[in-house]
Amino acid sequence: MRAEIEKAIELLQRGDDDGVEQALALLQNTVFSFSMRVCGHREDAEDTMQEVLLKSVPQLPKFDSPKALVVWLYKVAKNRCLMNRRKSKFAPAHELSLEELMPDRKELEQLSSDGKINPEFLAIRSEEASRLRNAIQKLPSQYRIVLVLRDMEGLSDDEVA
Repeated sequence: MRAEIEKAIELLQRGDDDGVEQALALLQNTVFSFSMRVCGHREDAEDTMQEVLLKSVPQLPKFDSPKALVVWLYKVAKNRCLMNRRKSKFAPAHELSLEELMPDRKELEQLSSDGKINPEFLAIRSEEASRLRNAIQKLPSQYRIVLVLRDMEGLSDDEVA
């Protein structure tokens, strides 16, 4: 785990305003760099970072695990970037609140377990999977069927034929 996330947890556990302010300063770069990768534009990433950090202040002291905190921040930032992207085309009927995104006790325990979690990898993997699904859907059906049977279902060339 990155040292600035662990330090942010320590500062948040102090419970004073100065600690929260210092923790936000430490989390700023993490949220911004992730937002840049997801949003793709500096202005969108800056807006996302500011909004995520500002609205997450009441939730931050609830975290005692660096892994849980960073996964949650990544999830909120990703959703914010995607919501901004959708607004330009589709304007969603319902926006998710931070309370809805806040993990419950069971999720926090699962996130703080010793398992290796790489939220950045998971986010990138999810984005790649989405692009791949969209590209596959654009193929003519006869090619799409061959691709699905061969590469996704693992059938041999003879079985596909």
